[in-house]
Amino acid sequence: LQNPDWHYRTDVSVGAVGDRLEAWVHSASGSGRVYLGFDANASGARSAVFAPNTNELLIQQNSSYGYANEATTAATFSASTWYRLEAEFLSGNQVRVRVYTAGGSVVATTTHTFTSSNVGGVAIRTFNDLVVDTIRVCR
Repeated sequence: LQNPDWHYRTDVSVGAVGDRLEAWVHSASGSGRVYLGFDANASGARSAVFAPNTNELLIQQNSSYGYANEATTAATFSASTWYRLEAEFLSGNQVRVRVYTAGGSVVATTTHTFTSSNVGGVAIRTFNDLVVDTIRVCR
């Protein structure tokens, strides 16, 4: 991605119970953010947010592609390190977001229960020097 704008697709669907959306993320300087969006369409998305710039892992509601925090947990991320960001879709509209090291250890976890279904398209947004690789939908 060349800019901090949102990019979304609705020809790919994720968010059914048991689905997982994951991406490998990396920040050379330890700043910036990656927003891994789900339930995405032209009106907005919800997202798992890898946020080394504020040392947090978040779940956000991105109505009209704005930014409203729904769940936040503290997390420390190292610069020049690859992490796997994962959103797992549970029953009752609950989403569990985790960050793993490349070796598979859990760095941070947060959860949130939305009032409606999480099924929809996928989206992505980054800023600063963050790199995203291998975005996958796992069923």
